[in-house]
Amino acid sequence: TVTDWFKVASGTIWQLFATIAPAISIGLVYNDVTGGAIGVTEILISEACCGIVYALCGSLSIGVFRSTGPLLAYVKILYKWSADNYGSLDFLLFYAWTGIWLGIWLTVAAVAEVSVLTRYCGRFTEEILALMVSMVFVVSACEELTAEITQTYDLSFVCLFMGTFS
Repeated sequence: TVTDWFKVASGTIWQLFATIAPAISIGLVYNDVTGGAIGVTEILISEACCGIVYALCGSLSIGVFRSTGPLLAYVKILYKWSADNYGSLDFLLFYAWTGIWLGIWLTVAAVAEVSVLTRYCGRFTEEILALMVSMVFVVSACEELTAEITQTYDLSFVCLFMGTFS
């Protein structure tokens, strides 16, 4: 009927705009963080593939899969680590093998039914995890601010300024 098609069309349009705007914005951030290795196109393709696979194999046909802030922080640290420690190591290869290794561990955890242990995780555990994630962003912001200040101003001027007005 017409109302069924209207429901399908409105759900599809909502899904498109609810997914594409954040994907483009976080794709631009990924492009900056990874030196162009991951960008808007890769984020859009990965979100589309995840949505299609989940719709076919999962229990919900309209799931929204996004790259989030903690994953962005993880990718930033992984990119920095692969560039600093392994110089010639390709980031995307390193990222792929990290994902495969994580997939193996998640499969082992699922087979062993480790999820029953979550009943022992309380509010304190959740808050500690949130603190660690936010500390990654705070440290990252402080590093970028420090780099910008030292690039723009002389360090002795900044120390004098902070001592005078604090």
